[in-house]
Amino acid sequence: MKKVSFLIAIFIMSLNQVKAQSDTLFYKDFNDESITSGGWVNELVSGPENCYWQIFSSDDQLAKVSNYLSGENQACESWLISPSVDLTNVDPSLGFRSSYNFNGDPLELMISTDYQSGNPSLATWTDISNLAIFATTDGYQWQNSGTIDLSAYAVPNVRIGFKYTGSNNDGSTWNLDDIILLSGEIIEPTESWNCEAFSCVESTDGNGEFNTLEDCLATCQDSQIVVTSIYDIQYTENQNGNSQLEGQIVSTGGIVTAIVNDTSAYFIQNGSGPWSGIYVYDLDNSPELGDSVTFDAEVYEFYNLTELKNITNYNKVSSNNIFTATEVSPEMANNEAYEGVFVKLTNIECIETLDQYDEWTVSDGSFSVKISDFIYSYTPVLNQSYDIVGPLTYSFEEFKVCPRSISDITVITTSNLEDNLSTKMQFYPNPSNGIIQLINDAAFEIFNLSGQLVYQANLPSKKVNLKSLKPGTYICKFYNNSGELNATNKLILF
Repeated sequence: MKKVSFLIAIFIMSLNQVKAQSDTLFYKDFNDESITSGGWVNELVSGPENCYWQIFSSDDQLAKVSNYLSGENQACESWLISPSVDLTNVDPSLGFRSSYNFNGDPLELMISTDYQSGNPSLATWTDISNLAIFATTDGYQWQNSGTIDLSAYAVPNVRIGFKYTGSNNDGSTWNLDDIILLSGEIIEPTESWNCEAFSCVESTDGNGEFNTLEDCLATCQDSQIVVTSIYDIQYTENQNGNSQLEGQIVSTGGIVTAIVNDTSAYFIQNGSGPWSGIYVYDLDNSPELGDSVTFDAEVYEFYNLTELKNITNYNKVSSNNIFTATEVSPEMANNEAYEGVFVKLTNIECIETLDQYDEWTVSDGSFSVKISDFIYSYTPVLNQSYDIVGPLTYSFEEFKVCPRSISDITVITTSNLEDNLSTKMQFYPNPSNGIIQLINDAAFEIFNLSGQLVYQANLPSKKVNLKSLKPGTYICKFYNNSGELNATNKLILF
């Protein structure tokens, strides 16, 4: 089972020095799938739109920037800029992780005390790249920056900038993650140590619990909070669909995608795709849609519906986070892998209207699935086609999609069907077993999550065989007849 240790503690301990009484001025790990949350600025000075910094999902979320488009490099300059911080009367130090691939200009670390907003070229910046350790080995090998002392900038309105430059001849692809700015005295590990807040801190009076840093780290590592992903809770090989962690207490969290009407329950999600969502039974807390929450909970099976209950240590991390629906077919919606996931059914037909339980049935012509009134009740029209979004639940031995409001149900007409097929959905089904059907003739490229081009087609037939690719998540880029980027879609192969 894959487990992720408490991120800030791990990152701080990865530095060669240890902070005593340190405060976090900002910490950006991109796990909320937003480049600009927390006051960060994503500014393109020159070049095509694809040179903006973007969220990239692999085992973790990170920030990625590249100047490669349609098989060639394009000149661009792009900045990722931190929120303003006041470093007056603090002892600040910066850290981050970086990795890259392909030949090109190095990423630059810049600092400014007069930048406000907009084009960074209009402000004064100092290049402090020499204070950091950037990745020097390609192939996306991660490198910790080390502790970057910013005590020389003890003034208000300090901004950190990561400047990316690419040319028409070459350009590296750069990744950034775990950007942290701390304030506090730096103490070299020379005497005795205490384990505080999941990090080893040198004892100021020399009377620490541990004589060596190694002894302290061993205990601190044992006491770290272990965060269990929704994937690890939901993924199962049990034939009855029950979680392999049933009965265990886990620390987990996600973004709230749906709230049950009586507010005693909600659904949360990490990312998208199979095994990414779960139902939470919670009598004590009342989150709102888009809240990012963390908590401890018991993994419980309620008549084979995996849920989290007995919530403790509840914490709202942030609000108004964006989440996306996973496109599924009715066949896929009857699969354990999508239980709890926020899903979307596209262009499906009502084949049975409301039954005695106020549930109705839709079909794509081959498979059918129930639409539940668990959150919102709707009266459909027989033989009418719909787009429907909502979390997928399981009750009375059936999987059911639960729209949350009238806005989750779109009546398909001839005009909006054409619009949907031409602009929103480039191919189907998604996820796929390796065979996809293109909506329109289009040149496209497929990249793996390391940014490597793994498939390219200039004039493909509408039916495309991708069975040569390994199961996993990929990024598809579609281009118009002029070679301009028309759409970017995530593709999941199973």
